Amino acid sequence: MNTGERETEMVWINGQITPASEAMISVLVPGVALGLGFFETLCVEQWRLFKFENHYERLKCGVGKAGANLPLE
Repeated sequence: MNTGERETEMVWINGQITPASEAMISVLVPGVALGLGFFETLCVEQWRLFKFENHYERLKCGVGKAGANLPLE
C-alpha cells in the first residue's frame, strides 16, 4: 500500500469524518469480533439516491432479523 495515499484517505467512524491514518477500531466491535455486518447497495441517478426509503427499510429489516440496531436510530 502506498502510505502517501493513506494520509489523504478519509473514513467515517462514530459519526465523524476522520483521516484513515487515525482510524482505530476495537477488536470487541461485533463486526470485527463476530464478522457481523450489514450492507445495502444504493443507486445514484443524477446526484440523487434512487428509492432510498426502500433500501433503508430493507436494511432495517435485515438488521432487526439479526437482533441488532442501526446506530443512527
